[in-house]
Amino acid sequence: MYVLWALAKHNDNQIIHDSPFADSFGTDYDIGVGRPGYGDTKLLTLTPEQQAVAKNVAENSYRPCCGQPASKPDCSHGYSALGLIQLMASEGFSEKEIYDAFVKFNTFWFPANYIKDALYFKVTENKSWDQVDKQLVAGPQFSSSSGAQQVAAALQNAGF
Repeated sequence: MYVLWALAKHNDNQIIHDSPFADSFGTDYDIGVGRPGYGDTKLLTLTPEQQAVAKNVAENSYRPCCGQPASKPDCSHGYSALGLIQLMASEGFSEKEIYDAFVKFNTFWFPANYIKDALYFKVTENKSWDQVDKQLVAGPQFSSSSGAQQVAAALQNAGF
């Protein structure tokens, strides 16, 4: 987690610079970049196509802790998720492969949420976890804090 966190936090990439939290990074006016340690070093170079993949996945991959997408890192999970996404995009992985990996990583950080998601899909759609579209799971309907609450409520209403 912390290697990916450091990668995203330090990598000079437009996603981190466009984050609504970038203003809180401060600015070093002598050198014209954000506070040292935030997007201050070119660690990964993405082609325009890879950058588009990373941006799309980051904007649509949520975390149950805060309800923010990876494009808005505001915690260790957010930075780590963004680091994973950027690293995989830089290596040419497809969006589907990145979403699959993102959900697996989130499962380590938030196991109860994804156990409930798997149960939800089994109960409501009779799908096993390996049949579920991980892009859907990564989105706000299932991986945001409000999505996790809705899944828990649906399971409770179903008697679980």
